[in-house]
Amino acid sequence: MKLTGNKELTMELLDHIINNIILKVKPNTGFPPKIQIFTHEHISQFRELDGYGEYSVEFLLVVTELIMIQEKTNYPNGTMNLKLFKKLRDGADIFEVVSTATFRGR
Repeated sequence: MKLTGNKELTMELLDHIINNIILKVKPNTGFPPKIQIFTHEHISQFRELDGYGEYSVEFLLVVTELIMIQEKTNYPNGTMNLKLFKKLRDGADIFEVVSTATFRGR
């Protein structure tokens, strides 16, 4: 929905997720895991996207970071989420995205 509502800003959000979350998150060493990157300032440039779809930008950024912390903690060399977000960023169709998300993507 966000992509349909504002493609350019959604692409910027995907770039932010890839470059500032996925590529920078470190494995977790404590319990419970702590957010490493997200700040409320990250939301402001993408706030317009809150008008599209069910989930707020804040929710998406925090959940993405928590998922990445989990991936980096359990699989430090894991790249599934990076591949998934790159597929989204590159305009892959839904079948490619689902294939990537279910470990069958290339």
